[in-house]
Amino acid sequence: MNYFENAVRDYTCFSGANTDEYKQGNEFNIAYGADKNFLFGTGVSIASVLLNNPDINFHFHVFTDFLNDNDAQLFSQISQQYRTCITLHTLNLDMLKKLPTNQVWSHAIYFRLIIADYFYKKCDKVLYLDSDVVCTGSIQTLKSLTLSSMPVAAVMDIDESYSVEMANLFNIEGIKKGYFNSGVMLINPDEWNYRQLTEKSMSVFTDEKLQSVIKYYDQDAINIAVNGDWLKLNNIFNHRINLNDIYKNKKNNDISNAVFVHFIGLTKPWHNWSKYYHEVSCFLIAKEKSPWKDIDLMTPQNITHHKYASKHFRYNKKYLSSFYHYILYTALKIKGKKR
Repeated sequence: MNYFENAVRDYTCFSGANTDEYKQGNEFNIAYGADKNFLFGTGVSIASVLLNNPDINFHFHVFTDFLNDNDAQLFSQISQQYRTCITLHTLNLDMLKKLPTNQVWSHAIYFRLIIADYFYKKCDKVLYLDSDVVCTGSIQTLKSLTLSSMPVAAVMDIDESYSVEMANLFNIEGIKKGYFNSGVMLINPDEWNYRQLTEKSMSVFTDEKLQSVIKYYDQDAINIAVNGDWLKLNNIFNHRINLNDIYKNKKNNDISNAVFVHFIGLTKPWHNWSKYYHEVSCFLIAKEKSPWKDIDLMTPQNITHHKYASKHFRYNKKYLSSFYHYILYTALKIKGKKR
């Protein structure tokens, strides 16, 4: 039985594909979990996968708690444009409301658990991608990969020493074998269900000892549940770049061999203060070849956005823009202190 059996309350399917090919069960399932702020990124990510993999039949799944007519129309258009299948799943969040969130991470971070449950007995594997992941190469290797008795394949987060650090923090010995980043996961739904990984992940949030030490909520919980028993993928399948550190950490900026570029951190490639970097060109190219091409990049929406916008514009010698956003950041900061 699925832990989140009743989580999907409605769905809409768009199929611009050759239906005969899909009836043969030849499609490769890719799933995203996104709230309303990440649907833009999701759409462009889908376009990037299609642009770089014209030889694969896909079925994309978007799990979201928010969907308006305009969003649905854009996903319908990309389905027709690339002759692919897209299903939009609207979620009931009742079971997630008690889980921890913050100003950075909404309940959408837990949608990947719903996704792992949803595909139980539906397919042998599903590729989960964060909405801030852009495809820049062929994923045929992942489509052909056999997971056997492994519940998930992923990429190590940072390095081996970090895995040991996290294992000691949680007092979970198995994590010393590897702590992975949950932004790109090739999931074996049946094995995931057999091992009750969703239940084990959820139990982390009722464990007082673990609650006091977890940092990355869903990612920590999944790693604790998996306990180091996962298949390691090459780093090219989750090449992480933090745009807020891009002018400090230049050694990580080479994305020439990456298959998936994962834009971690608070500045995303759909933010207008990030467009000056070569690394976001993969996002901008996919955007231009998608129904989102006429949608403007997002302007700063809150105090944190203004803070980073000011820094990025200053670095790129856009001094007037930098000063403007610094003033707005300062005003919002003063306003917050007066409350």
